[in-house]
Amino acid sequence: MLNRIIRLQAVVEIITNETARALNLLAKQGTKMLNAIYQNHLALDYLLASEGGVCGKFNLSNCCLQIDDEGKAIEEITEGMTKLAHVPIQTWKGWDPNNLFGGWFSAIGGYKTLAGAVGLILGACILLPCFLPLVIRSIRSIIEATIERNTAAHVM
Repeated sequence: MLNRIIRLQAVVEIITNETARALNLLAKQGTKMLNAIYQNHLALDYLLASEGGVCGKFNLSNCCLQIDDEGKAIEEITEGMTKLAHVPIQTWKGWDPNNLFGGWFSAIGGYKTLAGAVGLILGACILLPCFLPLVIRSIRSIIEATIERNTAAHVM
């Protein structure tokens, strides 16, 4: 199950990185198209300067060419996507008995082991009355079954 989760995480990271790369390419292409449109507009204005430019030629009263370049915003979004999808490599550092309770008891400092032992004893005291009758009943039934088998073997 863990291997499937790790593979799924790797696939999600790859897909996210490829999507971000594609979006960045589209943003760069959009910026290049914007520059080409402005250049063409300037060239048409120059060629049609005697007639009032593009707007004068076509009698347009509202002839403002304004295209926003959102390439930087797209790059920032894709950068956030790749950071979000990236999971650093995790390595096994082995079992450390000194760090048995992790950061559970950070406020009490060096008394972690003592607090863990007290918690273990209290847990045993709470669970012992529940499991003790079950253990006694199981032992009694095993003994009774053994005695019945022995008496049945002697009778035959």
